[in-house]
Amino acid sequence: MITEISVADLPAWVAQQRAAGQQPYLRDVRAAWELESATAQAQIAQMGIVFGHTPLSQLDELLETDSLPPKTAPIACLCHHGKRSMAALMMLEQKGYTQLYNIRGGIAACADLLPEIGRY
Repeated sequence: MITEISVADLPAWVAQQRAAGQQPYLRDVRAAWELESATAQAQIAQMGIVFGHTPLSQLDELLETDSLPPKTAPIACLCHHGKRSMAALMMLEQKGYTQLYNIRGGIAACADLLPEIGRY
């Protein structure tokens, strides 16, 4: 099941996962140029989330490797506004991942809260 969470709820989500003894992960599925234009990597690292970047167009390839977290790990996905991240999460769900979260509003919503992230 895929659950939507807001950017404002992200710190509480991380705390909840950690309290349950789990390591939260965030996968950014935007293109590389988008990541360079606006990133929340530093803020994400400060929260204790393991960050990974794989453009949606390359996610199929990644799913064929063993480089993703365990299928029971909490994984949130992020894109520009939330559409590509939802598509990525549906791919993960089809592969058996169970704790999936879409960051509603994507990096644009992050920039609303933290202007230093940048916009494009």
